[in-house]
Order: sequence, then C-alpha cells, then structure tokens
Amino acid sequence: MFPDNNPATGAFEIMLEFAISENDPETVFGVELSNAKGEQMLIGYDKANSKFYINREKAGKSDFSADFKGLHTAPFRLSDTLVNMRLLIDVASVELFAMNGEVVMTDIFFPTEDFGTSGYSATTESQC
Repeated sequence: MFPDNNPATGAFEIMLEFAISENDPETVFGVELSNAKGEQMLIGYDKANSKFYINREKAGKSDFSADFKGLHTAPFRLSDTLVNMRLLIDVASVELFAMNGEVVMTDIFFPTEDFGTSGYSATTESQC
C-alpha cells in the first residue's frame, strides 16, 4: 500500500473484487480516472472479449509519438464469476495486478492536469 494512499498527493491504491454473473447484460467493468479537461484513463475487464485492459487513448499528452495513444490488453478467461484487481496509481503511471497476480500490466500517461476524479463503471460498451 502507498504510504499515504491519498489521490491528492498523486499516489494511491485501489483494490476491487466483484462477481460477474453469466446472465449480466453489462460485460465491461472497470475504473475511470479523469480530470476537468476531459482526459481519462480506463482500466478494467471486458467479459465478452475475455481481456483485461488499460485504455489511455484520451489520457493526455501523446503528440510526441503516433504509437503512444492506445488500448493495451491482456487475455484472461475467467474460470468462475469472481474478478479481482489491484491498481497502483501515481501522477503518470498505473500498475494493474489482476486475479491475484496472474495478470500484470503497466502503463504510463501524461495528463495535462492531475486526474482528480475516479469512478467505477459497468457497461455493455467494449473497450477491446
């Protein structure tokens, strides 16, 4: 755990555990980090495509490389309905440890102002 676990200082941890029903119409579950400028970072699990994802397409400065923006995924087929994710987030990076460490992803991002808002989402709109 981060020493202060305080989003205002730019470093914090989010731990999630949720169950996905086979009959649930929502197939994409995750966390959104955003700021007042409309920049956002999306991190989660897409049940329909059996993938964890980090989407930094709108996460801030990326004009230094045509290859920087993007959606990064890691395949993972659930064996039951339980999903767990641990996110370590600071001002310019996110680390995802999912399914007790079976899936690990790291991404960097460069928002033009800190992500001051976070929320949870469940939707049918795929990120993958």
